[in-house]
Amino acid sequence: MYSGRTHFRTNRWIHLWVFAATAAMIAGASLAYEQSGATWISISLFGLALFGIAGLIENSTNYLVLDESELRMRRTFRSVSVKRDELERVVAERGCPIVLMLKDGRNLVVPSLGVRGLDDSLQAWFRGG
Repeated sequence: MYSGRTHFRTNRWIHLWVFAATAAMIAGASLAYEQSGATWISISLFGLALFGIAGLIENSTNYLVLDESELRMRRTFRSVSVKRDELERVVAERGCPIVLMLKDGRNLVVPSLGVRGLDDSLQAWFRGG
């Protein structure tokens, strides 16, 4: 039976960095717009701020939960629930996202949450069943 960490979310420091960068882009866009109107610089900074806001929303909604016999995760506004006996194996290679290979041939990519040890926890959870 797996007795390790069961709830994984994006680290708070990632939220803080994305928020700080987004705030800087908004401040730069408003300053550039006030000084010289709608130029390519102010429009570009505003566009980057929109990407930052989208990144904050996505990182706030991604999660992974390891229950006794089921794995639940949300990635890019899509919720997935997988029973442990549906998994064939967990593939975690250095530099690549973690992939869950299912017995029916499908592959599910685990959201990259910026959490250390997520691959080890998934492997232990999978073997613990």
